[in-house]
Amino acid sequence: MPLWIGALVVGARRSNPAICLLALIVAAFLLVLLTLFVRHGLLLSVLTSALAYALVLEVNYLKALAVAAIQLVLTWLVVVRRSDRLA
Repeated sequence: MPLWIGALVVGARRSNPAICLLALIVAAFLLVLLTLFVRHGLLLSVLTSALAYALVLEVNYLKALAVAAIQLVLTWLVVVRRSDRLA
């Protein structure tokens, strides 16, 4: 859901939920490959995710970085809000 919202906000050419799910799967695959070959690959996760989003959602890299940032913030807000309710 956060990725789909980010794609809608930046005006991605391909922004339906199924394509966003595909972009998320591609990003996860690239992150697994990155962590296999780079020692601290998770530090590059936002940049790598943005590359996957740019390729799948058909946006330029700056918009893909915005999508990754929006996804990161929205996911963080959901997790923090959920953990505050559970505590």
